[in-house]
Amino acid sequence: MWPRPHLQPIIPMCKSCAISAKPVQNSHFKIMLFNQHLGTFFFKEKIRCGMDSTEKYVESELIEKPGTEAEEPVVSITKGNIRKAVWGLAWPVLVTNILMTITGLMNAAFVGRLGYREAMAAVGLSEQILMVIFSVVMSVAVGTTALVARFTGAGERQQAEEAARQSLWLSLCAAAVAMVPLIGLAVPLLRIMGASGLTLGLSSTYLRIVTVTMPLFFPMIVMGAIFRGLGDTRTPMRIMAWLNVLAVALDYVLILGPGPFPRLGLVGAAISSNIARIFGFTASVWYLARSPLKGCLRLNVAPSWSWFRRILAIGIPSAFQAFLRTGGSMVFVGILGRLPDSSAAIAALTIGLRTEAVSFMPGLAFSAAATSMVGQNLGAKQPKRAESSGWQCVRQALAFMLPIACAYFFLGPHIAAIFTSDPKVVDLTASYLRANALGQPGLAFGMVLSGALQGAGETQIPAWVTLITMWGVRLPAAHLVTLILGYGAVGAWWTMTASSLLYGAIIAAVYKRGKWKTKEV
Repeated sequence: MWPRPHLQPIIPMCKSCAISAKPVQNSHFKIMLFNQHLGTFFFKEKIRCGMDSTEKYVESELIEKPGTEAEEPVVSITKGNIRKAVWGLAWPVLVTNILMTITGLMNAAFVGRLGYREAMAAVGLSEQILMVIFSVVMSVAVGTTALVARFTGAGERQQAEEAARQSLWLSLCAAAVAMVPLIGLAVPLLRIMGASGLTLGLSSTYLRIVTVTMPLFFPMIVMGAIFRGLGDTRTPMRIMAWLNVLAVALDYVLILGPGPFPRLGLVGAAISSNIARIFGFTASVWYLARSPLKGCLRLNVAPSWSWFRRILAIGIPSAFQAFLRTGGSMVFVGILGRLPDSSAAIAALTIGLRTEAVSFMPGLAFSAAATSMVGQNLGAKQPKRAESSGWQCVRQALAFMLPIACAYFFLGPHIAAIFTSDPKVVDLTASYLRANALGQPGLAFGMVLSGALQGAGETQIPAWVTLITMWGVRLPAAHLVTLILGYGAVGAWWTMTASSLLYGAIIAAVYKRGKWKTKEV
C-alpha cells in the first residue's frame, strides 16, 4: 500500500482545450507513481469538458507526505512560482538559525553564571577545536545535498537513495576519524592553544564527554543535508526546534543544579549536549524512515569508495573554504592584537561579529534555499530556472539584509552601548558596524550565490575566490592600513568591507557566466 496522500487543491483542466471542468460524480480515482518528480504521486480524475461536455480523464497532482495526513504540501522546486518556492525553503532555515543562536546565547549565560572565568574560557577553547572537527562532516553534508538535489530533480530515486546511504556511511567513518584527536590528543591540542591549569582540565573533560556522541551527531548532520537535498527544510526545523528546547532545559538543570538537581557545571553542559544529540539523531532517523528516501537507512550495502570520492569531490573544497575563512579570521585578530590598544579593538571586533550575525542568518537561509533550488532544477534539465532561482534568492536576501544594514549604519553607537559601557569600545564598535553595513550587499551576493554554486556541485571556485579575497586582499591590506599607515582598527574594518564587496562581485560574475550549468556531479 502506498502511504496515504492528501489532495493538493487544483482546478481540473481538459488537456485538449485547456478549459476548466467539473469532476463527474462518482468518478473513480487510480493512484500511481509519478516518476518524473521524486516522492510525488498523481491520479486520473474523470471530468466533463467545459467546452463540449464530453467526458475525459485528466491528471491531477497528489503530494506524498509519508506518515502524515492532511499536512501542507512540500515545496514545489522544479515548477511553479519561483519566489514562493524560495521563500518556502528559506524561512524554516531562518527560524532554525534564530533558534540555534538563542540556544547558544542561553548556554553561554548559564556557563557565565557559574561564577568563574575559566569555565567560559574552556567552552571557548573547546568550541574552536570542535569547529575545525565539524568542518569534516560539513564537507560530507555539502556533497550530500548537492547529489541528492541533483538526482531528486532528475527523478532518479535509486541514485538519490544510494547517495544518501553512502553519505551516512561516510559520516560514520568521519566520526571515527574525528574521535581519535578529540579523545587521545585533547590535552596537547589545548596546550598548543594556550590552555593551562583549571581551564585545561575543564576543557579537556568537556571535549572528551561531547566526543562520545560523535557517531550519532555526524549522521544527524548528514540526515539534515539529505532533507535539504529533497527540498524539505521544514523537517530539520522541527527537529532543531525540539532539540534546542530540550538543550536549554537540560543546560539550566544540569549546569546550575536548581532545587534537588546536582550542580554539574561544565560537565553538565557536556552531558546536556549529548542528550540533545541523541534526541536529534533519533528524531532524524524517525523522519527519514518516513521520507521518499527511507531505503537509505538500510546499510546492508557496503561502503563504496567511488561514492565517497564523488561526495568529497564536492565537499572538500567547501571545507577548505571554511578553513581559509577560519584561519584568516585568526590572522586578522593577530593583526589587531599588535595595536597599542589591542584589547579595545578585539572587544569591538567580538561585539561587531556577534551583532552582525543577525544579518548573516537570512544570508545563510537563502543560501540553503539556493542550494536546493539550483541542484534540483539542474537535475530536472531546467538550467534557466536554476539560474533564475539563484537571483531570486539574492533579491529576497537583500530584502532582509539591507534594512539590517541601515540599522547598523545609523544606530551603531546605540547598538554598541547595549554590550559595553567602555567609551573606546563603543566608538570602535560603532565604526565597525558603519563600515560593514556598506559591505552587506557583497555578503548577500557572496553567501547566496556560493550556496547556488554548491547546489550545482561547483565548490572549487568559491574556495579559490575566498583564497584571493581573504588571503590576497583583506589580510595584506589590513596589515598595511592598520599597522604601517597607522589607521588602526578603523582601517581594518574598511578592509573587511572592501574584501566582502569584492568577494560578492566575483561570485556574481562567475554565476552570471553560467559555466556551472554544465557541471557534472
